[in-house]
Amino acid sequence: MKKEILVKHTHRYSLESLVMYHGEADIDEYSDYTRVSFIDEENAKIVFYCFSTYMEIHRFGEVSSELILKPQQQTMNKIKSEFGVFEVEVKTIAYEYIDNHIRVEYDIESDSEDDSKDGFIIELEILEGSYEYN
Repeated sequence: MKKEILVKHTHRYSLESLVMYHGEADIDEYSDYTRVSFIDEENAKIVFYCFSTYMEIHRFGEVSSELILKPQQQTMNKIKSEFGVFEVEVKTIAYEYIDNHIRVEYDIESDSEDDSKDGFIIELEILEGSYEYN
């Protein structure tokens, strides 16, 4: 079923925020997860697999990636681009899936010697009262 969604992306440390996507998405509900997929403004296919206890985010485009975000766990994730395949270690801080609102917080683990940290909050909302697309 097609519905309207809003995806927000916030930096955990600077609190800089942006709307990553607002528009039509395919929503498929299964017994143990919900799949939300859409095409972003860079013409990449984005797929969220939202389970009750964790989330996976897959991106298929010029840059492809797969993030597995499990609370209180560190996971190795791959990013594939024209420059090669890179592994990124991610530590998921929190995840909640309540009704039509899904929120995940995670940090990018780095061996770099500087003190800067990268971490993000992604919020996905299936908008209530919105129209359904045909």
